[in-house]
Order: sequence, then C-alpha cells, then structure tokens
Amino acid sequence: MKNRWDVLKKKYSQWKTLNMRATGLGRDPVTGCISASDEWWADQNAAMPGCISFKNSVLEHEDMMRIMFEAISVTNETVHMFLELVMRGERRKSMMMARMVRLMVKARGVHHRSPQVLTKGQLHLQGEPQVPLLERKRKHIGIPL
Repeated sequence: MKNRWDVLKKKYSQWKTLNMRATGLGRDPVTGCISASDEWWADQNAAMPGCISFKNSVLEHEDMMRIMFEAISVTNETVHMFLELVMRGERRKSMMMARMVRLMVKARGVHHRSPQVLTKGQLHLQGEPQVPLLERKRKHIGIPL
C-alpha cells in the first residue's frame, strides 16, 4: 500500500511540475496533453525521469490526487509555501508555550508578574532567584536534592 502511495505521489508531483513549466505551451484538444516539441519533452525527462509518460496521456484522477497530495507535495517551484507552513507551526508552538507560562504563573498566585527568562530547565520570575525547574519540582514533591 505504501509503495502505491509513493508512486501516486511521485506521479502527481511530476504532473504538477510539468504543468507549471508548460506555461505558454498549448494543449491537445482531444487528449488534454501538453503540446510541446520533442526537444522540450527530452529536457523535462532528463530533469525528471519518468515524466515522459505524460507526453501522450494525462494524469488520471487528478482531482482525487490533488485532495490527497496537495498539502504534502512540494515541487522546486513551491518550496516557499512548505517553509511558511513550518514557520506557522513554530509560531503556534511559541504561543502555546507562552500560554503555559501564564497558567503556571497564575497557579503560583503571582498574577501581576510576568516571566523574564524562560530557558531550558529554568523559569525566572521578577524578584525571585533563578532555580532550575527540576529542583523546584523535587522540593515541591518532597524529594531530597
């Protein structure tokens, strides 16, 4: 099943890339294939081995493949979109971390203070000495250091 998924994903990626590169070229009205010279197809096949199969046929079930692969398919032309999605995820993580810090501060009864430093294993609030988080947890639970 995974092999079939990978093959379909590769074919969709090749089809998408060919359509982006075929800007300005015509289409065969009967088959819907890209109308280009043999030289253009040879260049594309050298860059993407196997894409020559689309010279005489179109991608079957393109609409279904778009649903399955559009979000995870990255061509050289669209890599910036993938990076933007990654950055959105990082922003979401940092917002969640800030929310967790606010909840921790609120749980400690320190409503008017905000965290100054949050690094690995440390949480420093205004007016309190820096104590590693693990040591504070041990002290709270009653485990000797």
